[in-house]
Amino acid sequence: MNGRRGGFFLRIVPALLYIAAIFYSGLVRVPSLKVPHGDKWAHAAAFGFMVIVLRGAISYELPQLSPRQVLVASVIGVAVLGGLLEILQMFTATRSAELLDWAADIAGAVLVALLIDRLVLASSSSAS
Repeated sequence: MNGRRGGFFLRIVPALLYIAAIFYSGLVRVPSLKVPHGDKWAHAAAFGFMVIVLRGAISYELPQLSPRQVLVASVIGVAVLGGLLEILQMFTATRSAELLDWAADIAGAVLVALLIDRLVLASSSSAS
C-alpha cells in the first residue's frame, strides 16, 4: 500500500476532473467550430487524450493488469463514456446526439492507444 501513496491525487483525481470537464463541455451550448468537420477533430483529440488519463487511473486501481490490458480497458472506458455523453445529449435542449461524434471519440481513442502501444509499450518491452 505504501507504493500507492499519493497516486490517488496524481492519477484518479486528474481523470475524474478531465471526464467532468468533457461532460460539462459536451452538455452546454458551445460555439460551433468554423473548420470543416472541426467538431469531429475536437472529439477525436479530447477522447484520445482521455485514454492517457484513464490509463493512469486504471493502472493505479488495477495494478494486476498488464500494460496492454490497461490500454485496452482505457479504450473501452472511453467508448463507454463517449456513448454515455451522446445519450445524455439527447436529453438536452442545446445539444444533439450524433453517431459520428461517438465514432470520432472511439477513433481518437484507438489512435492514441496505438501510438502508446508502439512508442511506449513496444520500446519498454524491447528494453527488457
